[in-house]
Amino acid sequence: MSQDFLLSPLSMEEFRPLFGLGDEELSIRSAMWIVADADPCYPCRVSLQDAAVGERVLATSFMHHDVHSPYRASGPVFVRETAKQGQSCR
Repeated sequence: MSQDFLLSPLSMEEFRPLFGLGDEELSIRSAMWIVADADPCYPCRVSLQDAAVGERVLATSFMHHDVHSPYRASGPVFVRETAKQGQSCR
């Protein structure tokens, strides 16, 4: 049985405030810049494209299920420094 699912990009606006911060400020917010060292390895959640080797990506924690229950969850995401807003895809 086949099941379809939809990949939806996150909004760049959620991450834009982090882009101007220094390393210390990013660390306080559980974020840091990484230079991609493999391809594919750093899937950007804004553009829905993998970062190229040598490209800078922001690694940060993202609350993807923000509910008041035991199922509340977050996880790491990457955002390419040059990301353009992607479109949902199947």
